[in-house]
Amino acid sequence: MVKYDPAYKLAVVKTYLNGEGGYRTVNSEFAITDHSTVRKQVKNYETFGESSLERKIPQKTYSVQFKLGAI
Repeated sequence: MVKYDPAYKLAVVKTYLNGEGGYRTVNSEFAITDHSTVRKQVKNYETFGESSLERKIPQKTYSVQFKLGAI
């Protein structure tokens, strides 16, 4: 399960990189509970670019017939 969508992550990173506050300020501004989330997102963005904020594994969907067959 993904907690934050890529657009939200990008907004968080851009806010930090624009100098609008430190990690704690951005955390509280965007209501992010984990204190290291912003730091990790900024580091990933600086290292790998905007694509690092996107989901890596596509979400799988299964049909009802497949689910019933599994049980």
